Amino acid sequence: LYSDGRGSFPKALHLPVRGRPEFLLHGDFDGDGVEDLVAGRRGDDRVAVLLRGPEGFTRERRSDRGLPIEPSESADLDGDGFADLVVPIAQRDVVEILRGKASGGLHPPVEIPAGKRPVAVAIGDFDGDDRLDLVIVNRASKTLLLVLNDSRPATKDADAEAAPAPARGRASDPWRRPAVADEGAWGRR
Repeated sequence: LYSDGRGSFPKALHLPVRGRPEFLLHGDFDGDGVEDLVAGRRGDDRVAVLLRGPEGFTRERRSDRGLPIEPSESADLDGDGFADLVVPIAQRDVVEILRGKASGGLHPPVEIPAGKRPVAVAIGDFDGDDRLDLVIVNRASKTLLLVLNDSRPATKDADAEAAPAPARGRASDPWRRPAVADEGAWGRR
């Protein structure tokens, strides 16, 4: 919906997407300086990627995740100029980070162990170091897990391959959980 600057939205753009999307993310997924869109549906194993260029949005590209997904979040976590996706995978008790690349595609996922049945993620700078961290909502274990980002800014390097993902069940090097004492301090007066 396009605003007229007076509180009305007289013009609309309709973007056909297969299925019945329930969530919509935005971010610069191909590094061209303009916002693109990703749409998906809870429990589906595919997301639709709509890249925006000079002529408007491209036709939908489907990215098959292979597992049913929960609503995701997007942000440039590694500072390389490409939006990244953060996807909770409740079936495996992990959160996947899929780094964006110049083609508008996504690098293979890096898995971060979560609690029991992660269903949502919040992104923000929770420790004040100018890097985006994650808070993971775990439904079955009824917990919030804070995961701090210790990465150095990545370079905007075309479609260079991402570092190999760590073995399942192990967090990648730049992501760490704070010390237990820090986690225990949450909620204290």
